[in-house]
Amino acid sequence: MGFSFAPPQGFGTATTTTITGWFTVSGESPARDWLAAAYDSNANLTYAIDGCNDTSYFNTVTAYSHANNAWTAEASDSEARYGPAAAYDSGANLTYAIGGYYGGDLASVTAYSHASNAWTAEASDPATVEGPGAAHDSSANLTYSIDGNSLGAIYYLYGYSHASNAWTAEANDTTARYELAAAYDSNANLTYAIDGYNGTSFFNTVTAYSHASNAWTAEVGDSIARGYLAAAYDSGANLTYAIDGYNGSYLSAVSAYAS
Repeated sequence: MGFSFAPPQGFGTATTTTITGWFTVSGESPARDWLAAAYDSNANLTYAIDGCNDTSYFNTVTAYSHANNAWTAEASDSEARYGPAAAYDSGANLTYAIGGYYGGDLASVTAYSHASNAWTAEASDPATVEGPGAAHDSSANLTYSIDGNSLGAIYYLYGYSHASNAWTAEANDTTARYELAAAYDSNANLTYAIDGYNGTSFFNTVTAYSHASNAWTAEVGDSIARGYLAAAYDSGANLTYAIDGYNGSYLSAVSAYAS
């Protein structure tokens, strides 16, 4: 499967090229790791949020436009941190940054509005946590904070409602872990918690949460045990991707899960 890419107006000829596989796009600045990312379907922008390097914590937020193959600077997050999770709430049209670390584990939750190019503080996560997973369940209209590191790996699930600016406790995940990834499968109406680390072991464990039944079920394990990865659901292909990560070595491995 490929897609067509036409150069922006004024750059090259108006030919269309079909691209398959992985390819390089415009680089982002600053160079950083332990950041978070989320796709804003309303603005059609992908955000890179916070993170760190060897000397600094960042609250830098940049936005990538595929149409222009370019990054733009957005309003900075009000929290500098590494290890947050991020998710886009299509109902509220807000992108959340959840938890993270800055001299200690954080419970901070901030919300970015592209319309106003501003961040606001939301109700804090009930857990003070670094490296959680996050995903927005568009059916339940809840944003989930899943597992994480709070003086050790923990397993939990909280759901955030923008309408009430409040978190509620949901059924706990069955695996204590952090630096996992999460994604919401809108076709199956399930939120997946994928892989992760507990300070000793890397996991390939995949669990699925149903808001309707408030219960977790075990899914087929990922083909790779790893933490520090990313995940996203492709509604067109009906596949959930687990991307890269670390398990003693830095990985460039991508696996896809069909529910």
